[in-house]
Amino acid sequence: NVTKGNYIGPGSGLASIASSNQDYGFFIALSAASNTIGGAAAGAENQIAFNMVYGIDLTSLAATGNLISRNPIYSNIGKPVNLNYGANQANNGKTKPTIITATASTVSGTSDASNIIEVFKNTTGNCNDATTFVGSATADIGGLWALGVALAPCDYVLATATDASNN
Repeated sequence: NVTKGNYIGPGSGLASIASSNQDYGFFIALSAASNTIGGAAAGAENQIAFNMVYGIDLTSLAATGNLISRNPIYSNIGKPVNLNYGANQANNGKTKPTIITATASTVSGTSDASNIIEVFKNTTGNCNDATTFVGSATADIGGLWALGVALAPCDYVLATATDASNN
């Protein structure tokens, strides 16, 4: 399944839809595998916002290979993406990337070798909002990655990691 170019939570004007009370923008469970939410093509990103729990929730060990890419995810009560991180969890227990440095011109950190790191920023003051896709970098063989960026002093940064199997 591929879901791209949608407004999941907000209306087309990006405002909250009155009386909307969905728990999740996406809920991926059981053996749901090889799904794509968003993508690198122009217009493929989904606006995922105003959910009562998480923007995207992956909950099952068998839910693997689910690509989540370049989606602005914001104004949800919980995290943008809940992966239940750790061994035996969804998307093969994909490890979170670590951001070590975030300056006005560079974001860098660590991840598993060869992961694609997507960096997002926000200016809402909420560290759970990934409102704007900034760019991507690939972690080297030692797991280090860096990305040239243009950040304002009050921007928060978040990052996701994706492996070659789309976990």
